Amino acid sequence: LRGIALVHAALGPSQALLRLSVQGLGAIQRSPEAPTYTLGSQVQLTARPGPNYAFGRWSDGATANPRTITAAAENNYSAIFIPTGPLEHLALKQWDRVFGRASLDRLRALRATSDGAFIGGGASYGGLDLNNLPFGFGGADFLVVKLDAHGDKVWEQAFGGSEDDDLQAILPTSDGGFLLGGHSKSGKDGSKATDGYGRNDYWVIKVDGQGAKQWEQTFGGPGDDELAAILPTKDGGFLLCGNSESGRGGNKTTPAFGGIDIWLIKLDGDGAKQWEQCFGGDNTDVVRSVLETSDGGLIIAGTSLSQA
Repeated sequence: LRGIALVHAALGPSQALLRLSVQGLGAIQRSPEAPTYTLGSQVQLTARPGPNYAFGRWSDGATANPRTITAAAENNYSAIFIPTGPLEHLALKQWDRVFGRASLDRLRALRATSDGAFIGGGASYGGLDLNNLPFGFGGADFLVVKLDAHGDKVWEQAFGGSEDDDLQAILPTSDGGFLLGGHSKSGKDGSKATDGYGRNDYWVIKVDGQGAKQWEQTFGGPGDDELAAILPTKDGGFLLCGNSESGRGGNKTTPAFGGIDIWLIKLDGDGAKQWEQCFGGDNTDVVRSVLETSDGGLIIAGTSLSQA
């Protein structure tokens, strides 16, 4: 990165210009500030590095900062700034992309993929396109976009029923595919092939590396059940983590304890439920993070308003 500051002015016989430039990320402050300087006058130069850079030296080899120079007929000074870490670790924008349909689109998840690329997804609301033709399955759909390493779109897929379906999590799987998870208000319609049970259900979809659906599962009781995260397990399965307002009902077999409980569901690699557990007290208990421990157990962290 290079920058240069040059002041143009009509020069008298005893006046001089001060030409300042930088190498790297930073700026030079001079005092006093003036368009021209009288020959022999003194000017203080202060090199101020930008984020993730440090001052190294001046182009003439001097290292004092600030430094005082005497205005001469020619005055060319460059401050050299050096990065404080590898350049690839600096937050310098390389590209940006915008994806979506002709309505409201909300990104919920972004993951790196095994091929050095990226996959992102979220909720995309249906509507009318520029030709006034309807698109989408219902209120909101799962929308997933696979990118290459340069941010260019490789493929996109939408999944949904006639109601709101909100993607919350994407998990790359060992076979090169992805497990998509969120919550759904839809029944069996649109591209959703499993029944709904309550106001909101957990909905997970397994897709291959090209975005084609391989299987799906819906889990829920009679109330609101909202999936927040998906965790891979050491046995090749998956752990669904979220929050539930439902008691027993639908395909939920665990009772409710309070207003909102933490609800975990363990799946095998093919999406079959192996077990489920609810944790909670007499009020609201919300999961924030789950980790698998070395002995195959789990540490669950969250927020609780319940009494002990």
